Amino acid sequence: MELRLDIQSNQKQVVIRINGVMDIATMDAFHAQMEQLPSTFSSLLLDFSHLEFVDSTGIGAIVELIYLSQEKNFTIRFEGMNEDIKEIFEMLGVFRILEALKKEGA
Repeated sequence: MELRLDIQSNQKQVVIRINGVMDIATMDAFHAQMEQLPSTFSSLLLDFSHLEFVDSTGIGAIVELIYLSQEKNFTIRFEGMNEDIKEIFEMLGVFRILEALKKEGA
């Protein structure tokens, strides 16, 4: 299985379209691409429309991005989740973490 990230950015926003599989086998590639992001932007949009599968390693990488958004002071949004992915995120508390950090930062 493979992971491809389509990244579009300008000075204010970065949009990452996640295609394929986020699992332990693809995390090195994911982290390498995250290190290539511009240093200054105010908004990150993760589009999960083409995400086929995510395991706990992939969820961990998303949670890391959520915490990084607090550290680097950018907003993070999700879109395009299918019901299976949404259910996994809910079950593992990703949305609760995101909401708690939003309230903390407000």
